[in-house]
Amino acid sequence: MKNSMIGAVLLFFLILLPAAHAWGKHGLWLAFILFSLSRSVLLLLYLPKLTKWFTSILSEDGPI
Repeated sequence: MKNSMIGAVLLFFLILLPAAHAWGKHGLWLAFILFSLSRSVLLLLYLPKLTKWFTSILSEDGPI
């Protein structure tokens, strides 16, 4: 999950620099929206692994 945050921040700064220069505050908003979207997509990629981990924990210990 740490890697998804790093990827999203890198994308944010890559978009921020040219977009803020070209569009000012609108460029900042664009970078923020793309940061949020990329963070969501990258976390969605972790979902199958996380689901598998949770089901293995529940099957070992039984229901909570």
